[in-house]
Amino acid sequence: MSFEFCNVYLKRLGHVWLCVGAMADGTIRFTAFSNRSREEALNSGVKTLKPWEKPVKAERAPNRVEKVFRLMGEAYMGRKVKRLPPLAWSRLKPFTRKVLGLTLQIPRGYVTGYGAVAEVLGFPRAARAVGLALALNPFPLLIPCHRVIRGDLTLGGYSIGLEVKAEILRREGVAFEKAEGALKVKPECYLSCEKLREKVKGDFKVF
Repeated sequence: MSFEFCNVYLKRLGHVWLCVGAMADGTIRFTAFSNRSREEALNSGVKTLKPWEKPVKAERAPNRVEKVFRLMGEAYMGRKVKRLPPLAWSRLKPFTRKVLGLTLQIPRGYVTGYGAVAEVLGFPRAARAVGLALALNPFPLLIPCHRVIRGDLTLGGYSIGLEVKAEILRREGVAFEKAEGALKVKPECYLSCEKLREKVKGDFKVF
């Protein structure tokens, strides 16, 4: 199998490091970020590549990548991402594409559960598979996997820490409360399976 090269770009925005991988055809292969270190952002992005996709560090980002950095920065601050750049959807498994496509439809200011996503997709017993697909999301911030939590309203997991997940959600308008010694999303911000169906009107994107 011949190698494909993925140009990797890094940029610091305030205290956050952003990382973007772009393929030769202009599609974005991954995004990643870290509020701890440049290395963590880089490693988080590169680990999503296939063995035949070779990362190449590039110094100067072209305009299309600078636009991606701006979108990531806006998403990190809780602002709406109005239009996605061309993402490498075809390199993802069909189930992952479905999960991420539905996740895109979750409105700012709301969250839903892994089980609710599975139910709406027509796989009611696949909550764990949904969680795995979101954990492997190669486009964090752009695809808002942080808007999916546990059914008990606790945050679940997040690759760079639950504090970051909670902070992004707060910026998007999600309210929290302390209950039973744990940080939980307030029920009014949670979309049940039925409410999620209403929000997406059964017309979620499958790429």
